[in-house]
Amino acid sequence: MRELSPKGMQVVSDVAQRHGFSVAGVTAMVQAVAAARGDLVRFRHEDFGGHGQWMEGGSITLADRFDPALRHRVATLCAELAAVLRDDAQAASELFVVHAAEPAAHWWPAELGEPNCAGVCEGMRYAWFANAHRMVIERDGERSVYDTLDHYLGGCAPTGSEGGGLNFISQRGMLDVTRLPLIARAPC
Repeated sequence: MRELSPKGMQVVSDVAQRHGFSVAGVTAMVQAVAAARGDLVRFRHEDFGGHGQWMEGGSITLADRFDPALRHRVATLCAELAAVLRDDAQAASELFVVHAAEPAAHWWPAELGEPNCAGVCEGMRYAWFANAHRMVIERDGERSVYDTLDHYLGGCAPTGSEGGGLNFISQRGMLDVTRLPLIARAPC
């Protein structure tokens, strides 16, 4: 989890007050939005009814499916935070403390370009590159690159297995990434 700067803490406090959520809840959400780079945001906090996910364009799923007011408030919060992080790179960079040893924002191999979907799930970072047919997963100091074949991937979910793998939603249903061809594995 990245440390908020003083400016970031002020932004979180202002947003929390404006949207009626706790500072802790908004802090958790800004972390989730930043980790997902505004794509598919997965979050878990009691302010938001537990776990859920949000995608740019208004797609939102909450554990509490019967509270449309909460759904609207969370979607509005996510959209605002994603806009701040996406539209103003300078403002976004000022939200977090940058440590000299902090890895670059692009933690995946540069030759893959920009991911179609990126985020964090179960402590693992992932980035999917549709045109290259590649999925990069970083876990415990090791980066693995998989061939996604002809799968078009969406959100992720833990597999529930002891290995702690990830499932992704594909056009054919749930896909366990470990069943894809492994292209490369290297320490980070």
